Amino acid sequence: MLAGCLAVAGFALPSLSAIARAETLSLPDALERVRREHPDVLRARAVMMQARARVGVALASYLPSAVVGVLGRGDLSNFTPVVVGTPQASSSSSTSFPFEGSYRYSAALNATQLIFDGGQTLGALAAARAQQAAATSDVATQLQLVEGALSAAYVALLEAQALAGVTREYEEQLRALVQSTKNLVRAGVRPEFDALSAETRAQRATLDRVRADGVLARRRAALIAALGLESDPGYTLVEFSLPASADETASLEALVAQAMSARPELRALSSAVRAAEDQVRAARGTYFPSLRLGLTALMTGNQDIHGPLFNFFGSLTLEEELFTGLSTYRGTQAARQAVLVASAQAASQRVMVRASIADAVATLTAALTTDAQSDQLLAQSTRLSQSAQRRYDAGLLSFLELMDAHGLRLIASGQRASARYALALARADLRRSLGRSLIEEHGRR
Repeated sequence: MLAGCLAVAGFALPSLSAIARAETLSLPDALERVRREHPDVLRARAVMMQARARVGVALASYLPSAVVGVLGRGDLSNFTPVVVGTPQASSSSSTSFPFEGSYRYSAALNATQLIFDGGQTLGALAAARAQQAAATSDVATQLQLVEGALSAAYVALLEAQALAGVTREYEEQLRALVQSTKNLVRAGVRPEFDALSAETRAQRATLDRVRADGVLARRRAALIAALGLESDPGYTLVEFSLPASADETASLEALVAQAMSARPELRALSSAVRAAEDQVRAARGTYFPSLRLGLTALMTGNQDIHGPLFNFFGSLTLEEELFTGLSTYRGTQAARQAVLVASAQAASQRVMVRASIADAVATLTAALTTDAQSDQLLAQSTRLSQSAQRRYDAGLLSFLELMDAHGLRLIASGQRASARYALALARADLRRSLGRSLIEEHGRR
């Protein structure tokens, strides 16, 4: 289960009373939402369905075609029209005056079956199927993109909430200290300088809190955009943690090998290469003749015949294009260059995948070290702050020294929050770099 509790030692997370009435949103729920509803995912799925339909169009060329034609005709003439297959067809037509009307009808059923076309249909069908496979992989790629953007925005907002909570807590502490210092100044225990210094630092803390609130608002807007929503429903986010995995101790080459077989964009580009190669075969096929088998059933008659006349015949058509303005030659050239383009894109993407894995591993290594160090720093700065407060209350420490100790604890608290979320995001990035979904990682379908 991805949802969990990520406690940040040393400070309390901010209250979201303004949006408490809204439903909570965990990262797994958010990921499932964008997989179902994000506009970019819906567009990628529509493209996949288009590619699937093109496979059906290409496959239809293998099937016979049947055409039915029906004709009804009325004539006004001074001769008797000749109907093929009737006794009048063997004699000359006779003229008559005045003009007379005649009526006839015909119906034909033509069935045609492709037998051979030099591989054009076969190549087009194979290319369409490869394009469908590429479109299917593109859907998986788009899912990873929206998942990556969403998880980054989700973590960034949680971090902003935590940092805003730190600055708010520090501001409250300084406001309380200002009042305490003013009481000591009035009692003559402390100089007026201490009260002025405390008020100045409180004002600075207020400014830091205002800035943190601004960052919080911007990151919330970024999350709504990553969700693909047009308005903010006011979700309250759920804290989460991401446990360590065996990938974190694997070698770089082992991780690269995993990514090469699992990354959907690599599968899409491999399918694109196959599609381009099949297009070459289809383009070359126009050099060869095409052969078609045809069957026709014809029914005809007029007002002078008591019943219809029938005619059945078959045909075998061999057709060869002798000259088409070099269109076949140029088309084949273009198809071959498309293979080179697709192959180069695949090679470039493999280089990028290796670089992304190396970057993810380095980022995670740094995040693990930073997380451990931030724990120690926060614990040490908390002890220092507590000791400084006791010494200040006993009159053994100056006001500036006390503020410096509290400031160090504030910095350590912020660094602890950033390190914890950076570690979670680094682990998520490594999983995505390996071509795996965060939902699938935790059994959420």
